[in-house]
Amino acid sequence: MQSVYEIFGHHPIGDVVTESMERKSMRRFFVLLLVMGLLVAQAPAAFAQEAKPGDAVVGDAEVVQPVSGRTSVALLTPATAPVQTGQEAWIVLNWAATGGDAWDFRLTATGTNGVSVDYPENTVDHSSLMENDRLSNGELDYTALFVAVPASMIGQADLILNVTYQTAAGPGSQTILIDLPTVGVDGAGLEHTSDDLGTMDAGTTKWVDFWYTGVAPVVGDVQMTIVNAGDFGVTYPQEGPFSSLYYQSQLAGGESDVARVRLDADGVAPGRYTIEVRTQFVVGGETKVIDGKATIVVAEAINRDAGRIVLSENRDRSNPYLLDGATINAPRIYVFLDTPSSDIANVVFSLDGRRVKTEYAAPYDLYGTYSNGQTPPLRTNRIPGDHTITAEVRFSDGTTKTVSAAFTVGR
Repeated sequence: MQSVYEIFGHHPIGDVVTESMERKSMRRFFVLLLVMGLLVAQAPAAFAQEAKPGDAVVGDAEVVQPVSGRTSVALLTPATAPVQTGQEAWIVLNWAATGGDAWDFRLTATGTNGVSVDYPENTVDHSSLMENDRLSNGELDYTALFVAVPASMIGQADLILNVTYQTAAGPGSQTILIDLPTVGVDGAGLEHTSDDLGTMDAGTTKWVDFWYTGVAPVVGDVQMTIVNAGDFGVTYPQEGPFSSLYYQSQLAGGESDVARVRLDADGVAPGRYTIEVRTQFVVGGETKVIDGKATIVVAEAINRDAGRIVLSENRDRSNPYLLDGATINAPRIYVFLDTPSSDIANVVFSLDGRRVKTEYAAPYDLYGTYSNGQTPPLRTNRIPGDHTITAEVRFSDGTTKTVSAAFTVGR
């Protein structure tokens, strides 16, 4: 994300300002107020409201009106861009000097209605100009303020700007009241953005993810519960009464996260099911609730028993025994995969790392199967020593398992 100074295209104050504002910009939005048009303002009152003595928001602050014919500083920004309640944002104010040069420019600000104000880290307790702290006659420059609008704020907010500067005729100062428009959150502030929980096997358990996206600037205290799980068993994280966000404690606007639950499909017949959820969360100090639905498919249970690699000394595979760990003295043996699973898509055999054969149907023989149903031999009299046969078993759902057998052929 670009800093406010990168967007304007120059870095005169130095990298410290940019780094400061970039650090403060995480999970926050930039509000960029563009120049209103004229480079030189003839009268500040035409662009910003001068605070009136006695106004409650001004208190006892002195208001110094610009004097005709003398150097003064004019605010060219009549109001900031709207800031959403609960949002933190950099705002930019444009200034111009009239009647001469002004220097040692210094701006402090106070927010009303709970709005807080902060400044770039390099100036700490005030904001200066971007180019430098001087405005030449007719020159335009800008200042940046970081404002935080409470999520629970009701009504309008203002900024009280206190500006001081030096001129050839002596010091100058102004106290200006400027509008800070705020907008509320449209809708609930949180969206349930997943409606597909995928597939699980009948008789198994699975953690499933319900996805959420924040619409409000800050969404917190998310609590999701299953209100209708049908025949599924439901377990929440840490055996709790609900599920919270998985990766973080709250969501900023546009961020997404999941709430997870474990579903138990023991006794659930294959088919497509709808799970109904209710989610409670807090936006702007207000507790809200949304309801959502998501579907999950229960598939026929797959037998993923890959079995074992065995050998027989007979072509018909009779009297087989385990190949792994065996010492072979017979001149030929018949090797195959003995598995109870009927959910196998294929089996890939390898001998000492070299692929030998891919079998697509039972019986799964090392060298394939003759048309008469018998299996070709492995001629062990040609390969004395230690060897390994592996069988990579791919099941109908795409999962795989590998079994292996190490054996020794006598010399």
